[in-house]
Amino acid sequence: MKALAPAPSRSTATVTIAWGIITIPLSLYSATEETRVARQERSEAGNPVGRVSVDKVTDERIDPRTVRKVVVTDSGDVELTDDEIAAVTGSPTGVAEIVGLIDAADIGFAYMPVKLYQARPKREKGKPAAADKAFALLMAALAKNDQAAIVKVTIRGAIAHYAALTAEGNLMVLAYADAVRKELPMPEAAISDKEMDMASALLDAIGPVSGELRDETSQKIGEYVATKASAGGERPTVATPVEPVGVDDLMASLEASVAAAKAS
Repeated sequence: MKALAPAPSRSTATVTIAWGIITIPLSLYSATEETRVARQERSEAGNPVGRVSVDKVTDERIDPRTVRKVVVTDSGDVELTDDEIAAVTGSPTGVAEIVGLIDAADIGFAYMPVKLYQARPKREKGKPAAADKAFALLMAALAKNDQAAIVKVTIRGAIAHYAALTAEGNLMVLAYADAVRKELPMPEAAISDKEMDMASALLDAIGPVSGELRDETSQKIGEYVATKASAGGERPTVATPVEPVGVDDLMASLEASVAAAKAS
């Protein structure tokens, strides 16, 4: 069985989608765990460092709650709040309508996901979710048709984004088509049959991934910090970076790589 991170216990945002005249309040949960290294900022004296808001004209320290966000125009500064941006770029009613459907297979190709959430009917303490049946039916219909529903939602921010709601109950925030960068040119080279055979042999020698891709960041950082602490803050010896090997003789490098991969 695949080892997964624990199921999310706390929602990060809520949205309400409209399926025809049916409204379904949803709670969104982060579908993945982010890799983070917990660090604190310190001054040279070892004191905690904080952040303050400063008036750049008077150098006076100000209350962050009094800071306004403005757009500079020829007519002067225009205050623009997060709520205003959400209302202009998203639905003025706050309800995200299903604006259309796409083939589920197109996600990741024609439609590029940039953030993944688990979407589930919103619940109140001690009460069943009233939208359970409607949500389950929507998921079943999407699965039957191999489709995903496109909605425009505002999630923990001001700007509304298009997102794909899949039959698995995932909400994938999508990049706008004009936000996906053009591909850089790929190098062109004449490749002989012998070189292709050797390249394939090297891939075969490397072989498939063994087991799952597990996040070992916390373990490795914890071990490193413990070693450094026990050494009085001295930096522990780490592996020497491997110097890159030139490819002047590509065939010889491929053959040596195959031999090394098979020996490991």
